[in-house]
Amino acid sequence: MQTSLNHFVSGALALVIVTASAQAEDWNISAPQTVVIHDTRRIVVGADINSGAESPVIEVQARLGGIKLDTEVQLSTSAAAGAPPSPEKATIFVNTTGQLQGTLENQGHIRNGIVITGQSIHENGNAFMSSGLDAAHQASVQGSYSVLNGGVSEAIKDHAVNIGSDSYMDYILVGSTSRIKSSGTGSSALYVGSDGRIGGEFTNGHNSKNLTITRTEADTVINVSGQMVATNGRAIDIVGGAIGKLLVETGGVIQGGGSDAAGIYVSGTYTGTFENKGTIETGVFIRGSHTANQGAAYWAYGSENNWAALTGGFTAIEGGVSQSTTEHAVSLGHYSRTDFVAARGANTKIEATAADKNAVYVAANAQLGGTGGRGESDAAIMVSDGGEIKAASDSAIEVNGTVIGRVHVNNGLITGNNTTVNAINFSSAKSSLNFLQEGDEARTTGSIFGSTDYKTDVVEFKAGAFDGATIQNVDHLIVSTQTSSIAMSGNFTLPTMTTVTLQLQTLLDAENRQLTGIDAVNPLITVAGNLDAEADGSKVLMRPATPVEYRSLGSGTTLTVVNANIVEGSVKNRLTVDSGSLLVNAEPIVDSQSVKVKLTVNKTADLKKQLEAKGARSRSAAALAAALDVAVSASPADAVKSAKMFTALNDNTGDAVKLASEVQPEVSAGVQRTGQTMANISHNIIFNRIHGTRRGFNYGDQFVDGAAWGQFLSTSGKQGMVNKEPGFKSQAWGMTLGVDGELEANIRLGLAMTVSSGSIDMDDGSKTSQQSYLTTLYGSWSHRGLFIDAMASMGNGTNDIKKTVNAQSVKGNFQTDQWGFRIIGGTAWRMGSWNMSPQAEFNYGLIRAQDYSEKGDSGFEQKIQSDDYITAELGAGFKFHGEIWGRQTVFKPELSVMGYYDFISSGSKVKATYLAGGSSYSVTGPERDPYRLAAGLAFGVKTGNHWTLRAGYSLNWSENYSSDSFSARVRYEF
Repeated sequence: MQTSLNHFVSGALALVIVTASAQAEDWNISAPQTVVIHDTRRIVVGADINSGAESPVIEVQARLGGIKLDTEVQLSTSAAAGAPPSPEKATIFVNTTGQLQGTLENQGHIRNGIVITGQSIHENGNAFMSSGLDAAHQASVQGSYSVLNGGVSEAIKDHAVNIGSDSYMDYILVGSTSRIKSSGTGSSALYVGSDGRIGGEFTNGHNSKNLTITRTEADTVINVSGQMVATNGRAIDIVGGAIGKLLVETGGVIQGGGSDAAGIYVSGTYTGTFENKGTIETGVFIRGSHTANQGAAYWAYGSENNWAALTGGFTAIEGGVSQSTTEHAVSLGHYSRTDFVAARGANTKIEATAADKNAVYVAANAQLGGTGGRGESDAAIMVSDGGEIKAASDSAIEVNGTVIGRVHVNNGLITGNNTTVNAINFSSAKSSLNFLQEGDEARTTGSIFGSTDYKTDVVEFKAGAFDGATIQNVDHLIVSTQTSSIAMSGNFTLPTMTTVTLQLQTLLDAENRQLTGIDAVNPLITVAGNLDAEADGSKVLMRPATPVEYRSLGSGTTLTVVNANIVEGSVKNRLTVDSGSLLVNAEPIVDSQSVKVKLTVNKTADLKKQLEAKGARSRSAAALAAALDVAVSASPADAVKSAKMFTALNDNTGDAVKLASEVQPEVSAGVQRTGQTMANISHNIIFNRIHGTRRGFNYGDQFVDGAAWGQFLSTSGKQGMVNKEPGFKSQAWGMTLGVDGELEANIRLGLAMTVSSGSIDMDDGSKTSQQSYLTTLYGSWSHRGLFIDAMASMGNGTNDIKKTVNAQSVKGNFQTDQWGFRIIGGTAWRMGSWNMSPQAEFNYGLIRAQDYSEKGDSGFEQKIQSDDYITAELGAGFKFHGEIWGRQTVFKPELSVMGYYDFISSGSKVKATYLAGGSSYSVTGPERDPYRLAAGLAFGVKTGNHWTLRAGYSLNWSENYSSDSFSARVRYEF
């Protein structure tokens, strides 16, 4: 009873203490305080306090509920205002054992800084928050907010450090093993509100205490050697203003996170340099004003072993401006890397206004692009939707290091000071230039120089305008007819390759009415100086962009590619003009002031002739030429496949002969010939079986009632090139099983089935796997040395074909039905233990391949319809066989020779239709060999009264086709 009472009293007492703590009142102080025991109260300072020494006004060595300074209250030490001589001498000091669990709220003035070497962690609010009463009664911190020596300043649900309205902070410092962190959605590690400021001036007009603080642009106002992290927001969010340098030291990290991630986000005003020697992740975004007057707007540099890195890009957006008035605007110094630089949106700008400075500069040991999962096809520099990258008197973009990715202008501007200044200079770059401009509002002003040491520089104008002195060191220039103007004020040398992309434009007729077409009047490129060509030759390719442009060319047109003041005489001999397309033909016209190109379009017959002239077979040329009408059709059956066909035919830099061969349906009849060969082998096996059971011949397998038998077979065939048609190699193997018996003494009937599997490898690379069966009903009649054998067969095969078309896998599956009839007649002449059997034979076979449609993504898939494959052979020859008797074993050698003539030897015919649409076309293969020679050699052994073993080899030979077959049989009499 007493024990229960004690428990009750203890529990009640604990409840009273907890309740009292939760409802603790503020702790108002008027003198310096050191918190050495845990206290859940919040210290409130309502009047000025000076510590009277170089020691804190408030030192936290235990848990404390919070700190608040009332409006215009001033806390200071005896030291001069500014940074404390050491951390423990700060105005407010949270030491290594201290835990500030509430907000440090400042509405007054802290004159000798705040230092946290312990923990300042708030579950619901800010770790630090400052706000003034109004513009004349602002809050301030002089001497920094510093988190040092493993200290932590963290907010779980809100901003960690919140410099609110009407408040000032001279600078923030995060030590190498310390962090400022926020975790709440949309929260920041450092947030500067709309009327908040870091750095710059704090004057007596901002307060009633006559206090002044000055931090210039040269001073560091944000210094990160440790971590400044927002797991679900922007690490640093400047909505208000800042003046001074933001410095990320080696090893320092600024990192945002979540859906609105940013490392640094400026929507207010920032004056000063972002100097990065460490790591900034999730990007820098300038949506407001960012001006650097004493250095670059962004300057990154590291060391060989510690590269400075920015991932997520440096981006000016939505009217934001980032500029330097003394240096490069974005300067990637030695041993630094950034994934991209971008200016996006109307009135958005990255600009260098000083002489001889660049808007974007990449030093020799720096890298732009190629990080953060970005590659060659991504933009390393992007200017879009009215954004601009601009330099006042030097190259807007200058690269001495490495750029991995494109310089992409999409309705944006890259601007040098005038046409004589470079827009882009890659002359000393360690990578080639890949430039793309698109959008009607896009414009590049200033010359473009590609890399001197690389031969893969590409400059492409899809639309917009170019106005510069020249384009130089570029290996491939691509210009669309949709560009409004490509104007050069100096001399121009046509690069090694120039591709003109033919695209429809909106034009005006003589009566100023709009029409759509390709401008055949105005030059595509205008050169105020002289036009020359490369000493090793310059090539101009002309390609329609889509089937619409192909159709719009009609019977042809003549375009002016370049108008120049003078066309050098060497141009005519050095210039090669090609359509660059299988769809269009191009012919150069060069005079003293222009280079023109006469264009005509190919039709099906034209393309076939051109393919044959390139070395294509007539059949494959016809197959690919049949694709032309489908590729340029206005209403294809399958628009996706038609587009892929157009892309392939619109590029003649590939191997057109190879493509034609890949597209052509197979007409060498590899599948059918292999099937017919297997039928012949199966019939020969059955014939040999019958021949071996004849009574009265003293040869073969003596029979009482009936027999079940089986025979293994294997064959390989080969056909070489016939009339330029590729040959094939085939391989097949299988088993024939049969059962037969006598109806009368001279009549025998039987049934056999052959099951086989094989493959046909075409010399052009396609491959077919085949599984088939063949059922044969057979019978034999013999009388006084004469015999007649007859066989009727029916079977089916499954065929899976695989091939490659335009580097894409194409597959097909189809069935084959097979019928056959064979009759053999002859006699036997006995010569001791040997027999000679002259014989004649008629063999009829039909193989019907069912229609099928190919499957794949090449665009050239077709529906295939093959004519029946028919053989009608008449043959004659002999069989020579004998018996050699042992005590209980009989040896049976055999030799046969037959010759055949096929009355139907026409080539295989295939009708094909592209699945993308269009009309069918037919391709007929070369004629088959009419003559065939067959020879066989076999050896049999019969042991005891029941078992018979036999192995045989046969050769089929014709002028272009041959096959070898091997068979082995075992029979058991019952």
